[in-house]
Amino acid sequence: MIATPKIRKTAFYYSLSVLFLFSPFLTQKNMGGLGLELPYNIPLWASASWVMAIGIALVANNKLIYLPRAWLFLCAFPTTIIVTSLITGSAHPVSWFFRELYILGGLAFLFALFQFNPKQKTIDNALLIIVAATALHALFGTLQTFVLAENLPIWSKPNNGWSPKSIFQQINVQASFIATGAIVIIYSISRPSFKAKGALVNILMAFAFALSMYVIAAAGSRVGLLSVLIGIPLTLISRRHQLKANKRLLIAFLITGTIAFYMGGSGLQRTIDKSAKLASNSYANARITIYKIGSEAIKEKPLVGHGIGGFQKAWNKHAALFYAQHPEASIPKNVTHPHNELLFWAIEGGILTVLAILITIASIGAAVVKCGFQRGGAYAAMLIPITLHTQVELPFYISSFHWFLWLFLIFLPLRHLMKTASINLSAAATKLIYAVALVVAISSSVFMYNTHSALSHMVGFMLHEEPMEALQPGLENLYLKREAENIVMITSLFSSISSNNLEKVDNFKKWATNYIKHRPEPRMYELLTIASKALNPDGKGCDAAKIALSTYPYNKNIQKTYEACEIQEGLPPV
Repeated sequence: MIATPKIRKTAFYYSLSVLFLFSPFLTQKNMGGLGLELPYNIPLWASASWVMAIGIALVANNKLIYLPRAWLFLCAFPTTIIVTSLITGSAHPVSWFFRELYILGGLAFLFALFQFNPKQKTIDNALLIIVAATALHALFGTLQTFVLAENLPIWSKPNNGWSPKSIFQQINVQASFIATGAIVIIYSISRPSFKAKGALVNILMAFAFALSMYVIAAAGSRVGLLSVLIGIPLTLISRRHQLKANKRLLIAFLITGTIAFYMGGSGLQRTIDKSAKLASNSYANARITIYKIGSEAIKEKPLVGHGIGGFQKAWNKHAALFYAQHPEASIPKNVTHPHNELLFWAIEGGILTVLAILITIASIGAAVVKCGFQRGGAYAAMLIPITLHTQVELPFYISSFHWFLWLFLIFLPLRHLMKTASINLSAAATKLIYAVALVVAISSSVFMYNTHSALSHMVGFMLHEEPMEALQPGLENLYLKREAENIVMITSLFSSISSNNLEKVDNFKKWATNYIKHRPEPRMYELLTIASKALNPDGKGCDAAKIALSTYPYNKNIQKTYEACEIQEGLPPV
């Protein structure tokens, strides 16, 4: 059966609804982390895999492939990562595999969107799905400023700070999405197709916009505030002629939004305080220190970087050197990302990788410009919040929702510069492509289900709700294996010390010594010190503390551990 425009349109709506509206709320208790360690990311990837599969099937069905004219430039980034990784190698093959899969999966998702070949009216209606998602997350965020999250039907960490995070585990992640949603709302009412929408849609839009403004103000997020201060005026200016048709509705939105923003104004003082501290250009500000140390790491290996997964080792080396010169500097006790995506890839992938990213950005920017100011200005405004967020934090690692939403927003300008290619396929080749699409969707969904189940058991063990055997699914899961192994070894360390089983304590020390060669995490150094002291109770067990202090001289916990050894062994003072 040929996939008619009506079938493609229906599949487009259902796919995006499942992805953006329902999947994020299939979450559960968790212990924090990144990527698939955060349970709401797991169903997002399962849903996205079906979008990719449908895209593959549509190519086979219609014997046509739709591509953005800049598709080669979009492939520059993942291709460069593969090339530079071959040059530098990778100390963490599994991490490299999932990082590359994350990027390639995103690219496949973007290309899949083109295969639906949606008309403009379909796009306009799809944006209402984003508006509905904005309303839901803004509603939960608003409730969280009045009711503890543990009393709400959201299975995330208890929100004891009364922070409007919704299901996300970091306030700026929520803020950048809500800011995006607010801009999408303004753009949506400027579309000609909006005239046909009924009163219920108008109410939804007004509700979503007012709650969004409240959350942006209450969040105390510089990213969110700056995004709406740039994005909303840009949308109003670029769409000013189209917005005249809904002038009264727009005025109502702006009035209610302003009132809601004022009501959430308690968070504005936090925003002002953080901005003033950042503007001081002092090493007392951790972010400025991070950027400075990161730039020193780039100078060491500028062309191809330190390799995928090599950030932390490079960071520790230069952070210790920097602290020796600037002991007054504020340096976080453990940094796994420099809170700037370009800086991160410059350290791990070098200048070549950054150039590939800039080529991709330039191709997207060119597509936006070619759309003209009326349309392109609005597209740029919708991309601002998440794009800005990537330059001050790590939203894509915390939220795959942001990754797929950002790709969907990139799709909007790129679809105006699209080309079509016919494909001659035999009946056998067509069936093979259908089979590949089905395998992609099912295998990804099965893996995500197993990961979700394994994560649930791991959290159950950490909360003392399940026995040690609950960790076995995690040990068998490719993604969670390292974290599950850490839990097993750390549990074994303390139980072995309690039972005075020095052989197992020694096994832990050997394992941890090898671990920090590749992942020099401060917590592991602290555990190594505990193991060393258990093996050498006569005052000779602080070798790990000495090494840890040389690696993390600015880490207060490690300083305290060393000072305890100093008292015990008479070591030189810090």
